[in-house]
Amino acid sequence: MRSRYSAFCIKDMDYIEKTTHPKTRGDFNRQENQEWAAASVFYRLEILSRSTVGQRGVVTFKAYSRINDQENVHHEISNFQCEKGIWFFLDGIAAKSGMEN
Repeated sequence: MRSRYSAFCIKDMDYIEKTTHPKTRGDFNRQENQEWAAASVFYRLEILSRSTVGQRGVVTFKAYSRINDQENVHHEISNFQCEKGIWFFLDGIAAKSGMEN
């Protein structure tokens, strides 16, 4: 999770795509993610919870950024799958915290 956040910070879409699970990689919209990352200045990641059961993991987080001088909070529940010792992002669901813009 933290490495993917760091990749968004430095706008490394190759890493984001590579760490997306092959099952859901077709859903990855590179251009949309690249535009969002390019417009964003990320300044804080807050891991709210994490859990693993076998080869599955769930991370709930908030990523704080500024977009056009407007504060933004991306609050998500992300699902991960471990295969051969490598964790892949499966999918995520936007969570409501009352702080999103």
